[in-house]
Formats: sequence, structure tokens, C-alpha cells
Amino acid sequence: MMGYAQIAIGFINLVYQNDKAGILGKSIFAVFMGSLLIALTFILKADKYFSNKTSSVFWSAISTIVVGVSLI
Repeated sequence: MMGYAQIAIGFINLVYQNDKAGILGKSIFAVFMGSLLIALTFILKADKYFSNKTSSVFWSAISTIVVGVSLI
């Protein structure tokens, strides 16, 4: 779910803030990190990794940082 949110925010940010300098890099960063997170969920042994509370907190923090960077 976080990966989809990052991709959506990256594309929405690109559309609505296209007149600002450097927005392409920030939007691509958000889309890339969201795609990476989604791709990691398709790995066969990822269920064990993502069910761990530490990894959940880690990816939540990464998602918050990515969204914050792309919106600022």
C-alpha cells in the first residue's frame, strides 16, 4: 500500500508542480522508491521479511521521508 501511495504522490506531484525547478528529480525519486517497494513484495521469501515489525517500521520511515522530500 505504501508503494502505491509513493508512486501516486510522485506522479501527482509532477503534474501539479511542474513549473518548479528540480521537481522532476523529486518525483522520479518517489516513483522509483515506490516501485522498488512493490517489486520487493513479489519476491517469494518476502512474506517473512515484511511480517517483521522492524522492517515495517523501516519502510514506513522510508515512505514518510520519500513523500516529504517529494512534496517540499
